[in-house]
Amino acid sequence: MNIKKLFTTVIIYILILGFILIFIEIIFGYWFKKDSFGYHMRGKRLQKIELNFNKPNFSANTVFRRDYYGFREDYDFNNKYNLSNVKIVFNGGSTGEEMFKPYNKTIVGSLNNFLKKDNSQHKIYNASLAGKSLLGKINDFNVWFDKLDNFNPHFMIFYIGVNDRKIPSKRFHDNNAKLNFFNKTIYVVSQKSFFWEKIKRIKDIYFTTKRDGYLFFDKEVQKKIKKGFISFEEASNKFIISDNNEDKVLKNYTKNLNSLKRILNKKKIKPIFITQINYEGNGDKMLFLLNKSLKKFCHENSFNIIKLDEKIHEPINHLFFDEVHVNELGSLYISELIYPDLKKIFLKTNYIN
Repeated sequence: MNIKKLFTTVIIYILILGFILIFIEIIFGYWFKKDSFGYHMRGKRLQKIELNFNKPNFSANTVFRRDYYGFREDYDFNNKYNLSNVKIVFNGGSTGEEMFKPYNKTIVGSLNNFLKKDNSQHKIYNASLAGKSLLGKINDFNVWFDKLDNFNPHFMIFYIGVNDRKIPSKRFHDNNAKLNFFNKTIYVVSQKSFFWEKIKRIKDIYFTTKRDGYLFFDKEVQKKIKKGFISFEEASNKFIISDNNEDKVLKNYTKNLNSLKRILNKKKIKPIFITQINYEGNGDKMLFLLNKSLKKFCHENSFNIIKLDEKIHEPINHLFFDEVHVNELGSLYISELIYPDLKKIFLKTNYIN
């Protein structure tokens, strides 16, 4: 066989192999399926990360998982289940995601333990993502929740405030990041390709991603969390809107709350809002003002709200490992404070017998 014939034969085999791979990709991939996720979901589902570190006030040795649908869960990341059974969803930022703790030591994990003890047939699914602001929660519906077949939650719990202390720019966490053509193409393929998914599963079995350390762990923050305590009453007397930037942030927050309300009303989802705190209780001025706006919004719309900021009556800095993130004791503390109010809401709808 001469070189020209050999070259032609190789090309033909490559083309045949290419057509076979394309055929398999089209048949078994997610290019034309309803639950086909877009490029915004890259890095937000099918995750498995090993965490091992030891820092002041907090240590961790655990595995963080996001499942096939994007929820933080404690079982194998590619497990699939009937989404029609998902009736309660918890939506927050890193303070709700709690990546660096075992699932059962998080706020959502503890709440599910309480529900189980009360013989509830339901569990809370965690849709929190580090860095996600209220705008990201609004965008969740278009780029994520609307892609989920038979997904029709009855309740959605919003743990918000910390990531809305300034007006966020377009970014990955809020499902509106601007990508160049190359990155966008890679992100699209990562969410739709059959072969990409199989390779990723093999990688996560034999070459699990590992992380050591955390951005907020530093000596200066550790010094700061040794400071005092500010009660809700003290903050009420101390904090008022004092500049134009604070006013802009609050108006943007209210605008986004109303956008969220329209979506929830359309989808007939009952919201439950939870105010947030920091290591001083109510020591963050902007967060206090956002909580105040949230309470006004919920009052005007007759929405359920759990006022966590008003339940803190003692120093809590020992429950935090930085300014806004709690350690395992803090997660249990918060879950114990908010669960009685959640229980009252769930009892009214027979979510607890």
